[in-house]
Amino acid sequence: MIGTLLTDPYLALAIVLRAALYVFWTNPLKDGYHIVRDKSFRHSEELYILVTTILEVYLLVWLTSLIGPAGTTYTIPLADVDISMWSVVLGLLLFGRWLLANQRTLYNSDTDARSTLVRLAGFYTSILFGVGFSVAFVIGTHPDTALLRDLFQYHLTMAFYFLSQFQAILGLTIPQLPRAAVDHTVLLFKNNAGLSLGAGVIGLGAGVATAGLLLPLILVMAVNAGVLFGAFTGILIRNSIGIAGGPLEALLAGPVSYLSSMGLLILGHTFHEFMAIMLVGIGACFVGMGLHKGVRRSVRGAWFVVIGITQIGFAAFLEVWINPPFINWAKGYITLEPRLVPIAGTDQYMAGVLGEMIATVGIVVVTTWMIRWVTYQLEAIV
Repeated sequence: MIGTLLTDPYLALAIVLRAALYVFWTNPLKDGYHIVRDKSFRHSEELYILVTTILEVYLLVWLTSLIGPAGTTYTIPLADVDISMWSVVLGLLLFGRWLLANQRTLYNSDTDARSTLVRLAGFYTSILFGVGFSVAFVIGTHPDTALLRDLFQYHLTMAFYFLSQFQAILGLTIPQLPRAAVDHTVLLFKNNAGLSLGAGVIGLGAGVATAGLLLPLILVMAVNAGVLFGAFTGILIRNSIGIAGGPLEALLAGPVSYLSSMGLLILGHTFHEFMAIMLVGIGACFVGMGLHKGVRRSVRGAWFVVIGITQIGFAAFLEVWINPPFINWAKGYITLEPRLVPIAGTDQYMAGVLGEMIATVGIVVVTTWMIRWVTYQLEAIV
């Protein structure tokens, strides 16, 4: 494993690009995260967080795999959710990475609870998508299949399970509707509600004990969603490159797989799932902060929790009732087979990598816009 670490070209590339980013892109988070009204992406803090996280997470994944046992899992009783020790270590590394930016955001917007809540929602949702896109790119295109199994074994196993669930949703027939669809919707709601509840418990504790300064600990729970999404999407991309009939189909593997795993962008389930987990964790933190900052902060936080829970239900509805028609159409370009196929050395490999690069750039830009647009809407209703 250590020998592979020293020769991994993806890790070397991530380090070189992160160093270049440090030199050429001034950190806009030196006084915390803001909601920038500039409609261009020139001063986009969401874009900076997404790109930074994409480049850093693979290094953090390597550190996690060297520190935390990948196969050890624990069940959180209150949330009834399994969490791996690997996820806890990665979440703690991300906690340390973003702690200072969280403190600066709290400090520089402390007088307005609504503004702070909305800023933190955009901040943490950007981090979570950065995690997901980073994992998706690596699993989708890395030539070493055995290494991927070593690094991501727990989340790959979970992703394979959800692929089978995904196939079940897509395979629903008219006689099975609506009961089977309702059952799937409830199951998806419960899964995401469990992660959100875990984030909420951590957020509440951070609010009561530290007035929000340890809020980044919600990433210990939320990182599961990001890595699982990345593993799920990466499998789709990789296997779709593997079955491609030629370079053009391989080129399409990345964009079609992203649209299949995210859903139809702003009407896609993944966006709302990610943001909902963040809203519940942040809102619960502000409920706890009310002990230090006054009841208004608790009321705004509770409203954030309600919005987050509603968004979980909306995401489950989209995943079962709205997105499947598109995905069934796209099944001619992707495969839902639950395994990792070798793709290095195939005729379509380089076209697939190029397509995934283009797709990642495109999905990062679109996600930046979505986070910005939704945070604008949150400002109006919180």
